[in-house]
Amino acid sequence: MARIRSIKPEFPQSESMGRVSRDARLLFVQLWCICDDHGRTRAASRMLASLLFPYDDDAPSLIDGWIGELVREGCVRVYEHDGGHFLEIPNWLKHQKIDKPSKPQFPAFGESSRILASVSRTFVGGKEGKGGEGKGKELPPSAGEKAAEDPDPIFGSGLAM
Repeated sequence: MARIRSIKPEFPQSESMGRVSRDARLLFVQLWCICDDHGRTRAASRMLASLLFPYDDDAPSLIDGWIGELVREGCVRVYEHDGGHFLEIPNWLKHQKIDKPSKPQFPAFGESSRILASVSRTFVGGKEGKGGEGKGKELPPSAGEKAAEDPDPIFGSGLAM
């Protein structure tokens, strides 16, 4: 269920957002509207494109690249859990105030989850060689720790939201 979400005034000055394309930033903000109250949603590129970019014919072929940009900055985590593909915003509760959170709709990233390294294999319908920047590139093992090494002065953690 879509909910009202907040965008902090500092969002445009975030260094991590400055390192991704304008389309990736738009996707990131739009993801907040479809994530459950715990910052998670399904990671199916065709579904995301149809929900978030219904009037853009090129979105289905570009969305995997935009997700890849956000993954590289540590803004989102894409993982597999019991055969399903999911997307999580790691710093969700630092930036969204949820008064009466509903029960999680999607599984949390945990010990039985597997981070999906290749953006092109991450999403249902993803194909090698299509899409935008970063498609098909391997996620470095330390991408999740990037925030600690490269703090964002606006958000303090390196993970914008």
